[in-house]
Amino acid sequence: MNPVYMHPYVEIDGVRTFPDSFIRWLFEEAERQERAEWMFSSGSVDNPETFLDEMKHYSQLWILSGSRVLNGAGSVIGFSWLNNFHGRSAEAHFCVLCKDRDMALLAGKTMLRSWLNAASGGEYVLDVVIGLTPKINRAAVRFARDLGMVRAGEIPHRCLFARNGKTYPGVLSYATRKEVENHGWIGHQNR
Repeated sequence: MNPVYMHPYVEIDGVRTFPDSFIRWLFEEAERQERAEWMFSSGSVDNPETFLDEMKHYSQLWILSGSRVLNGAGSVIGFSWLNNFHGRSAEAHFCVLCKDRDMALLAGKTMLRSWLNAASGGEYVLDVVIGLTPKINRAAVRFARDLGMVRAGEIPHRCLFARNGKTYPGVLSYATRKEVENHGWIGHQNR
């Protein structure tokens, strides 16, 4: 299987690594594939402009692709981001845009490995990444499990769906280096 490459969406010397139009396209493609509503069920991000603002100012976004150089929409596997940082934890989010489940899992595992192995000043940046998935989104709950995330439980009424005004249980999952090492795919890295 081909490797997965992570392309960070960051600002370097005042210039973003991707144009605004590409970041808007990510949201538009997620909408086209009917994934945006699941990703932003509360309605807090409901269009390409609010997505762009969220990714520029409140989150750390990575675009995942099957090529070293991102050569257009066809090479995008999906995107992921971290937000709600607290201590050495953060909330993780994935949006898969490709149809190949094995490639999507490889991309997710690559992201988790990267996030959990990232170090600064000799210390790991994160000790745990947390996911909260609407229980009714069975495919996403299964995806988190297949990534090696541990299901910690359910929170009643945690996920609001703006479309119908109803709340649904949220499945709380987490991953640490220990769990993903035990899952057999995370590489050890010296701190």
